[in-house]
Amino acid sequence: MANGNKNSTTASGEIKDDGSTAPTGERTDGPRVVVNEPAASQPPRTSVPEPFVPKTGMAPVVATGGLLALGGAAIYGVQWWRRRQALAAGEGGTSLPDDSGQTQGTPPPNGGQNGGVAPPAQGTSPAADPNFWGTTSRGAEFRSVLAKIEEVSRMPLRLYLSVVANREAGWNRKARNQDKVEAAASAAAIAAGPGRKNPTPKFATSIAGAGSGGLFGALAPYVAWTGLDEDFMPYLDEDYTIVEDPIVAAICAAKYYQRIVTYYPTVFAGGAPTSEDNYRVRLGWANPSKLKSDPAGSLFKAVKGRLDEDLAELGLKITDLPPPDASRWPGLKAVVEGMKGLTPTWK
Repeated sequence: MANGNKNSTTASGEIKDDGSTAPTGERTDGPRVVVNEPAASQPPRTSVPEPFVPKTGMAPVVATGGLLALGGAAIYGVQWWRRRQALAAGEGGTSLPDDSGQTQGTPPPNGGQNGGVAPPAQGTSPAADPNFWGTTSRGAEFRSVLAKIEEVSRMPLRLYLSVVANREAGWNRKARNQDKVEAAASAAAIAAGPGRKNPTPKFATSIAGAGSGGLFGALAPYVAWTGLDEDFMPYLDEDYTIVEDPIVAAICAAKYYQRIVTYYPTVFAGGAPTSEDNYRVRLGWANPSKLKSDPAGSLFKAVKGRLDEDLAELGLKITDLPPPDASRWPGLKAVVEGMKGLTPTWK
């Protein structure tokens, strides 16, 4: 949703997607730049991102120093954009090279991690109080949409996406980052679309300069391409502002989560997933290739540190989050249909 931080595929998502949904490149500390109205219940964070640091994925990191030293802001921007492309290879189109220069293969249509090997057994989510949201009221007006997306997607998203929204947008549904790096990333994705056989969005021109936004920091082109792998793209003919609707943002984030958990190795040591594997999902939103090339390296440590900060701010522990599980995903069309009719509880 315009993937892999503090306030873009992918992911999706949305959110770090290289061709379809979002929740992105590596993230740094500090909230996203918010240029629209503030959230109703609590103000969005206001720290200003450092120059040339991408803020569009869905996981914050402090990893710019070495990259900038190696090639300057221009080279870093190119490398970051390529990372954002790493996930969309799973939704059709020609896969792009990762930082190592090696092409990332397209995931098999029916899932599978680690180059087609069957994914590890999904864990059974522990029984959780559906009324437990931590010890604060942050994001209270969005709890209805978070609870609903968990229900219809059949994935443990409620608390996980609370953590993401806390950092990506400071709970401002109209959060938008259009700095030079973000705008360049969205423009590059639109430009690369035809070569990857991605359909051209109806509002491609405005989407190209839109950067990232929404509750979960989705990069605009990948909102339009959400569902490409399922041949169902409900937002292909919508402009980038569609993601300011929390229902749309949640749908795109859910699809991004489903792809990360299905196609990438998010389990620490094999076997059944645990709550701690949510750190790995968050790493995937920052840079999905790292889940395969360096799953416990410096980027992971930075992502984990940021996630722990957000958990603490919300009064949560990592063990409050159920293990990642996308085994019961009903399909994007069913999720979109299931989210219809939800009464907004936000302004």
